[in-house]
Amino acid sequence: MMRVMPSFLCIKCQASSVKKGFTLVELLVVLGLLSATVASTLIFLTSSLKGANQAAVTGELKQNGQVIMDQLERQIRGAASAKIVAADSNLMLSSPTGTLHIRCFAPVRPTLNGYIGTSTDPSDAPGAGTYTSLTNNTDLISGINVETCSLTVPPASAGGLSPAVVAVSFTLTNGISADTLRPDLKGSAYFQTTISLRQSQ
Repeated sequence: MMRVMPSFLCIKCQASSVKKGFTLVELLVVLGLLSATVASTLIFLTSSLKGANQAAVTGELKQNGQVIMDQLERQIRGAASAKIVAADSNLMLSSPTGTLHIRCFAPVRPTLNGYIGTSTDPSDAPGAGTYTSLTNNTDLISGINVETCSLTVPPASAGGLSPAVVAVSFTLTNGISADTLRPDLKGSAYFQTTISLRQSQ
């Protein structure tokens, strides 16, 4: 004869009949935590990439600026005399081999990057078309823009017994249209130095 056990004594039977799984509240909590984790990770990665891009852009501008500074230093140091030609605001360097003019050109938005140009035109005030740019001034995105520039010869050094001194300063940025594609890729680098000429003959 089979004995029937009362239902209140069958604890195992009751436990096994309960369905296993997650409640809706538990699922929502897990989804919220996952969303917050993914969002914070994306924010961290984005800021890291922006920082890396900014450092790369600044590094590239510094390299370009150093190349420009080296060229200017070589040309100025090799000159026997220097003066600012007021008619065209250019620096005129004289040497036994001839005359060299160096001039700063402001950016012409939105068509041309600013640049530093050199010319061997024999006149004191050569036209802008005769100048050769020291930078890539036509590529408005990946080129280099000379945003500000100054070439000066302090009066005390222009006619004294010691060699003349030329003060050079300029600020480089990316091409004038670079920030239209990626605003985070816009950088800036400032350069300043004084260069002594050799003793006048």
